[in-house]
Amino acid sequence: MKFSGEKLRDLREDAGMSQSELARRVAAIGPEISASSINAYEQDEVLSPSHLRVMAMARILGVQSDALFVE
Repeated sequence: MKFSGEKLRDLREDAGMSQSELARRVAAIGPEISASSINAYEQDEVLSPSHLRVMAMARILGVQSDALFVE
């Protein structure tokens, strides 16, 4: 399975969150992250974000972590 920046972007937008807001919320519960990192994930410039970041983003977006991946 491959991390999907498109799925991350869609879920973030569906939640009405900016990249900065998602980054702030992730940093509040786990690993430090910046809005530019969120942007890089969404543009598929980073092919495999850390497990902790994926878990934190999924938790904040209210989905299981596998919702951020495609086969």
